[in-house]
Amino acid sequence: MKKAFTLAEVLITLGIIGVVAAMSLPSLMNKITNRTFEAKFKKSISVLNQLSLFIQNDIGSCTPYDFSGGSSFYTEQIHKYIKDNFSIKTVVNNPYNGRFKTFTYKETNDNIHVSCLSGETLLTADGTSYSICMHNNYGNLISVDLNGPYKGPNAYGHDLFFFNFDRHTCELTPVTTVTKTCTAEEMKTNKQCQETGYFANMSGVCDKNSSAAYNGISCGAYALKNKCPDGSGRKYFDCL
Repeated sequence: MKKAFTLAEVLITLGIIGVVAAMSLPSLMNKITNRTFEAKFKKSISVLNQLSLFIQNDIGSCTPYDFSGGSSFYTEQIHKYIKDNFSIKTVVNNPYNGRFKTFTYKETNDNIHVSCLSGETLLTADGTSYSICMHNNYGNLISVDLNGPYKGPNAYGHDLFFFNFDRHTCELTPVTTVTKTCTAEEMKTNKQCQETGYFANMSGVCDKNSSAAYNGISCGAYALKNKCPDGSGRKYFDCL
């Protein structure tokens, strides 16, 4: 007498496989996305390090306000270098319309004076975008979006990272502090807000337990070291 699986047994087995696959798929897709972000992050850092060398060798100054040509000329030279040396697909102005997400995917439109994302954004052929601007406190600022402004999540520390060039060495450094417009409540309680009249400098945050509206701005420091901000010892893009 031949033995075989019954139709019911086959259907039950297929059902179990389907449930397991459905449970595993989101995790698998997240890992694929994070691996893609990791590869693009490394490539963008290579691009910015090349830009750093260009600034040192061709412009001769890391501080735009000390450069005799003026800060606007400095910005134009950097933009020209990127356009001449990398495949720029298009240039757009304010593509985000002030809408971003924090490290914990919380919607935020907090007015943070560390972002170049309200100005001109350069979109490359591989989808990565670069936004470069000047800031009184930071000097030159670079905002990097690993998959561009038109693909999500547009979240700090996931696909959005913030850097500047050290004023003295021209080396690429991550943004670690935030210059933030004070809220009405902060104007009542924050001493620096009261002294300046409208802004305060705050330490950056990269923490999945934080509800700060600027959480994730300083995640570039961890991504450069490839270390998870929770201290677990995992690699940065493994803990997103």
